[in-house]
Amino acid sequence: MVSASLTFLLTVSTLLIGWATSEVVILNDNTFEHQTQASTGATTGSWFLMLGASTGCEACTTLKPIFDELGQDETLYESSIVLGSVDVNDSPTTAMRFGIKVIPTLLYLHKGHVYRFPNDIERSVESMKEFVLEHYSKSPAEPIPPPPSSLDELLDLWSKLKNSGMIFYAFLLMAALLVGTIGVLIMTLVGGGGGAPPKSSTKKD
Repeated sequence: MVSASLTFLLTVSTLLIGWATSEVVILNDNTFEHQTQASTGATTGSWFLMLGASTGCEACTTLKPIFDELGQDETLYESSIVLGSVDVNDSPTTAMRFGIKVIPTLLYLHKGHVYRFPNDIERSVESMKEFVLEHYSKSPAEPIPPPPSSLDELLDLWSKLKNSGMIFYAFLLMAALLVGTIGVLIMTLVGGGGGAPPKSSTKKD
């Protein structure tokens, strides 16, 4: 009986210890805003994000286990700091939103601002922990950008096609965008002015 009680207590203790640590949340274009509430600031905590790639990025592969280890830190959990990971290959919209040019990039979302982990500091568990708990204030505070619109995404795609030398496809996309815009304007004008005037009711004596 004593042995069973001891086993039960050890199990409960293990669960409590596990709950008292944070985990790295996998985010993508579809879940990013819903889970982080970055634009509204409605989230009760702050987010420390690693934006990288699961393949084709040796630096990302090296940083991932270090970032995962940071996710087990109890101090971050107690400070309401959530760790998140974004694969830019699967989430190009989020990468575009935060202007990611080099991976891996570390971002700290805190009280309506984004702070970028400096590139000249070694990325260790201790340095990243110090950054989110205190040293982030030494970095420029940028307002968190809103989610990009459909037009922003099309323009970004056009820019990428043009920069990659695919000029024909870039101009083809721009032509389609212009035709679509003109079509919407025509439909709006026709719909706004094509309605029949209301019939006036006559009252017979």
